[in-house]
Amino acid sequence: MIKSIQSFFSTYIRQPDEGEAGAGDAQALRLATSALFMEIARADFEISEHERSRVLNLLREQFDLDEAQAEDLAALGEQQIHENSSLYPFTRLINDAFSAEQKRKVVENLWRIAYADKGLHKYEEHLVRRISDLLYVPHSQMIRAKHCVLDELGS
Repeated sequence: MIKSIQSFFSTYIRQPDEGEAGAGDAQALRLATSALFMEIARADFEISEHERSRVLNLLREQFDLDEAQAEDLAALGEQQIHENSSLYPFTRLINDAFSAEQKRKVVENLWRIAYADKGLHKYEEHLVRRISDLLYVPHSQMIRAKHCVLDELGS
């Protein structure tokens, strides 16, 4: 498992120059975000093609990745979710590095994934709410993000 993560980051992510900081943190943030995205996608016990496609598109947009990089990152995120019983390690990394606006954007993207298959399962909604709480995104902003996504969908 560790080798697959190291391989991904050594292949796709520029390593920091000596004395340069932050690249390792960026790698961990990408993986943490991917893990949360994949957890929402599988919250209803099935990852539909619409959800997988939405996750890949969001990873490409958020982290400026190509298709292969996004697929590898999604696979690593899914693997991390299977190996961890808690969301805390992922949300802690995001809390430590993201601004309030960036965290709100993560929550908005979680709603996009939850609604990717044109429906909202009760477990998806519960999980978005739980992750929002763990990211310290106020309830009103979480609801605003949900309505923003619903407006995009024309619902």
